[in-house]
Amino acid sequence: MDPLTHGVIGGLVALGAGNAVSLSEPAFIASVLGAMAPDLDIVYHLKGQLSYLENHRGKSHGPVGLILWSSLVTCFLALFFDDISWQTWVWALIGGISHTLMDAFNSYGIHFTKPGRSKKISFNLVQVFDPIILLLGVLGLVYSSPFQARLALLAIAGWMVVRYCCRKIGENKIRTWLSRVKGQQPDKIIVMPAMWGLWKWDFVAEFTSQYISGSWWMNTDKKVILKEIDKVERDIKEKVLETEAGKFFTLLTPVYAITRERWQDREAFVLYDLRYLVGDRYLHRATVILNEQGQPLTQVIQPFSEQNCINL
Repeated sequence: MDPLTHGVIGGLVALGAGNAVSLSEPAFIASVLGAMAPDLDIVYHLKGQLSYLENHRGKSHGPVGLILWSSLVTCFLALFFDDISWQTWVWALIGGISHTLMDAFNSYGIHFTKPGRSKKISFNLVQVFDPIILLLGVLGLVYSSPFQARLALLAIAGWMVVRYCCRKIGENKIRTWLSRVKGQQPDKIIVMPAMWGLWKWDFVAEFTSQYISGSWWMNTDKKVILKEIDKVERDIKEKVLETEAGKFFTLLTPVYAITRERWQDREAFVLYDLRYLVGDRYLHRATVILNEQGQPLTQVIQPFSEQNCINL
């Protein structure tokens, strides 16, 4: 989620436990800063886009990272307060835990340890920025009342339940609609919050020979198919996933497809991150060209744009 919402949630937790909303209250400030600190992994951008995509929401959001951030926040606050104690560190840790939990509710997900060593956890319930959560959080803080803060946290939990119910309803509606449109039941359906639009959901449906991406507006029950991607043969898929680009892509996203396309006048195998569909294109992709023996000749990661080519 966005840093502002993370900070508000951290403040809510501290206030709900009876800490004052004050710049002179170390516990409150520690919880707020601890809740925002994990996103400082943006520094991975200094090593390039691939480093950031590979490591974002990895170690920085797991146990080791949260302990480190809590220690740094505590040391920082010790520069301004004389009464810093182990309890300050605990509140920074609690704020960090709230950050990790909230990030698990959107489509990007989190790794509890280094990417590749743990499965990415994503509940696919809310967008990266959810105005309802932010509004409830601000209302919980505005009167500096612990009781009101606890009510706000309960309301946010209730909103998550509402989103979960909406997603399950969408899965059933989309499955029934696709079965009628395509003449067969999809093997699997994943429904995720769209990048934009509070009432819009994106879906990925897997069939025997293809993937279908589309959108569903729950307020109008409108459903559209936006992309259809033919699968490659199983042996080709295995060869592509064995390449450096393939391994990187499986770390980046648990929801991907591999298809055959023409790229620079050659047959290529393209990997798409199916989580983020912007208009009629996917946000992240990679391109692999194999020789006759199945060895990679070209490997290109294309984050955010097809023209943004990073050779491996």
